[in-house]
Amino acid sequence: MFNVLVLQYLFNLNDDQTEFQIRERYSFCRFLGLSPERARCPVPKRFGCILSA
Repeated sequence: MFNVLVLQYLFNLNDDQTEFQIRERYSFCRFLGLSPERARCPVPKRFGCILSA
C-alpha cells in the first residue's frame, strides 16, 4: 500500500490513473512486487482513503 502512495506522489496520479498505470506498466508491477498476471486482477479503487482516516 505504501508503494502505491509513493507512485501516486512521484507521478502525480489520482486513484483512477494509478489503477490504470498499475494494470498497463510492467515497471509499476515490478515496483509493487506483482506479477503481470496479478496486476490484471481488480485493484482497490481508493488508495488515498487511508490518508483521510
